[in-house]
Amino acid sequence: MSVDIKHLYETKLKDQLKGLESLRKKARTEAIIAGIFGAPAVILFWLFDGDIQWLGVAPGGGALYYFYRYNKAWKIFRTSYKERVVRKIIEVTNPEWNYHPDERITREVYHKSQLFRTGVDRYNGDDLLSGRIGETDFACSELHTEYKTTTTDSKGRTKTTYHTIFKGLFFHADFHKHFHGKTFVLPDRSEKMFGNFGKAFQKLSTRGELVTLEDQKFEEEFAVYSTDQQEARYILTPAMMEAMCRLKELHGKTFYFSFIDTRIYCAISIAKKLFEPPLFKSGVNYENVRKIYELIKINESIVEELNLNTRIWTKA
Repeated sequence: MSVDIKHLYETKLKDQLKGLESLRKKARTEAIIAGIFGAPAVILFWLFDGDIQWLGVAPGGGALYYFYRYNKAWKIFRTSYKERVVRKIIEVTNPEWNYHPDERITREVYHKSQLFRTGVDRYNGDDLLSGRIGETDFACSELHTEYKTTTTDSKGRTKTTYHTIFKGLFFHADFHKHFHGKTFVLPDRSEKMFGNFGKAFQKLSTRGELVTLEDQKFEEEFAVYSTDQQEARYILTPAMMEAMCRLKELHGKTFYFSFIDTRIYCAISIAKKLFEPPLFKSGVNYENVRKIYELIKINESIVEELNLNTRIWTKA
């Protein structure tokens, strides 16, 4: 469904955003105060080499109190923004879609995609959106998955650091076919960086055999692995490969795909937080609304570009 997002902003969302400015400014003020009180605590923590007892009651307690106040103000502002702005954009895009601002794609679905093999130690996400696009059911949300490493210094103190595995928009949808194997379409970084040596390196993947296809442009952008070569070629028709390249060009992001059981999984790397309101600048801004609308439309873009509604296969 095509929406005149500029008209929607001018006639409905602009007034909503103006009404949210008082909540934004309150959250901003609390953030600044929390930063002022938190700075001495951070400095003491650093000066005394991480020994928390030197923080003291005044700086430590003050920092915690004002961070609590900021967190409370931010949650009120964020919830209001999601309900009065993001939900409205979704409703005009497709009123039958379901939106849950504080929910996310489950760990089970994430792991079932097998797109990222690293073990997850921290799993976060929000803005779960689900429904149907034509005959195709789908779900997507923002996800941020991380693994941790632990190091010990010369004094025997341990430090835990978290590293990003995936951050961005995670999507899955019905493909209307039961796959016998597993096929993965991943960003082709090896060949771009190392040429023919990189291509040889690709063959060492544990995801199955490297599938070589005839589409040169597609081969430059993606590497395909599958446990069933014949099925992979059946899935990746010339039209499908062209559509995947077009999606990458259209959105300017890094795409990962997998085809498992009866579903297609797609992960789109996006470094910034998605669907979130601005804190330190005015939210009365058309560009912010337009970007949220474009993120929502990615769902339709994937289904339409990949022709998931065509139903040329059957679930046999």
